[in-house]
Amino acid sequence: MLLYPEIKNLSMSGRPLDRRLLSGIGRGEWDAVADDVQQKLTDQVISEAVRQMPPAMYEKEGARLESELRMRRDLLKKASTELYMLYAEDVDVHASNKPEYARVLRLQDGQVDVAIFKRDGNTGAEKGEPFYSRRFDPRETEEVRLYLLGGDDRVSVQGSVCKDGVKVRAIGGEGSDSFEDRSEKAMGGYPYTAEKMTFFYDDGNTSQFAGGKYTSLDLHKVAEPADEKEKYDLMPRDSGHESGMHPVVDYSPDSGVFLGLGVTVVDYGFRSDPYRYKMQVTGGAAYGKNDLRYKLQYRGDFRTLFRNTSLLVEAGSSGLDLINYYGPGNENYFNDSGLHEDDFEILSQVSTLRASLRYPMDKNYQWRAGIGAKWVDLDCKPGSFIDLNRADVSGIDRNFTGNIHVGFHYDSRDSGDAIELSPRKQGRYAGGEGAVGSTTALSGVMVDVEGRYSPEFLGNDKAFGKVLGEVRTYIPLVASGYSRLALRVGGEKVWGDYPFYESAYLGGSRMLRGYDRQRFAGDASLYAGSELRLYLGTFRFLVPV
Repeated sequence: MLLYPEIKNLSMSGRPLDRRLLSGIGRGEWDAVADDVQQKLTDQVISEAVRQMPPAMYEKEGARLESELRMRRDLLKKASTELYMLYAEDVDVHASNKPEYARVLRLQDGQVDVAIFKRDGNTGAEKGEPFYSRRFDPRETEEVRLYLLGGDDRVSVQGSVCKDGVKVRAIGGEGSDSFEDRSEKAMGGYPYTAEKMTFFYDDGNTSQFAGGKYTSLDLHKVAEPADEKEKYDLMPRDSGHESGMHPVVDYSPDSGVFLGLGVTVVDYGFRSDPYRYKMQVTGGAAYGKNDLRYKLQYRGDFRTLFRNTSLLVEAGSSGLDLINYYGPGNENYFNDSGLHEDDFEILSQVSTLRASLRYPMDKNYQWRAGIGAKWVDLDCKPGSFIDLNRADVSGIDRNFTGNIHVGFHYDSRDSGDAIELSPRKQGRYAGGEGAVGSTTALSGVMVDVEGRYSPEFLGNDKAFGKVLGEVRTYIPLVASGYSRLALRVGGEKVWGDYPFYESAYLGGSRMLRGYDRQRFAGDASLYAGSELRLYLGTFRFLVPV
């Protein structure tokens, strides 16, 4: 019986406010409150509360409700501890817009004491008793973020640095701030590599800094909110991680029914907007006309390895990427070939590895460049089209290609899901005015162009290159609400002596509906499509919770 929902899900809506208001509460005080509530919820208190129900309702549900409330009471401490650990992992400490003195003391065992005082206007030292004080344990806390905000503030870090200690980030604000880190290596420890444990952030115009080998200094200016709405809007998530699984079900006439499973892991971090990294793994199998084919894919998007640039790594192995070959050109009528349709199928396993650096110019425009490789394991069935025409099929024995690629992506669609700079920056597009969902584009333009070159020095038997691109846009239908005419045009051009599996292909639901995938192959391809998307209405229904 699930008495408490998942704490991370239960606390999701209130988490931004909780993380700000509860940052000063340590483990002892937190547990004391939970113990006090638990002790006061006696069996008698629960029974008297439930008996306030109307007699008819109590007779039907009273005993069950009392029993479940008692069990919830018994598990309250466990749920409370889980919530505490969720908030203690990364702690945001906010000062004020007045001058303050923040004292950070690192202890030998890796714990960190943080205290914030008023700052004396004459001496610049701490004044009176601290209005914030808390000790952080590395078994609970990974890092503390100290936001100094406005005023002429001072932060002083001292004590002993431990490799497994708590990281401290001090973020300056308006005013002339002073940053000082005089911490040293903990005594009696093993040889310690100079990992940065203290991080100072400020634009550096009027502030002063004093650090050591365990200190990192970041003087990059952070863009100010564009308006009051953005200033007080929901901030992007910057702590914790999420993971989940989902089934994958698909069907196509070429590959049959595909059943698989996808796993996604997302990690969030300080100033890592929209995330620090996101990894996805999808695997499954499809049973087609005559055989079972497998597919496994990995996609990792890493946002913090390079400033303002993300690294996208894609790898996979699939028996579904190369499935048909009817020969080159548009005039290959297989009905006149004397072969059965199945004789044009290809049994193959295509493995790929691709790494790209992506640099966003603004919220809509992005450059990318990288390197890729492809391995093809081809099985030519005796008597098949490709087997009978082996001498005329280019590169049938070439099982490897490597390439370098450069491309750009422009996306102003209101779905806002392509460049994925930031949830805040996407807010005006994703689900904004005129949108019915974050995955349904109603306006805007998407342009994607990429050039690839496969030189001999990357292991190719012969050099070749290709350019491919696609444009999408949406035309509103007058007086039809959300209804749209979606338009798409794309194409590909290949140069050089390339293997047949690098041809420009046409066919399938994505490019040429009504034809098999890879129905046509050649040096160049051009396609266009239109789709009428009619808004049927809004459906409201109740969801039991």
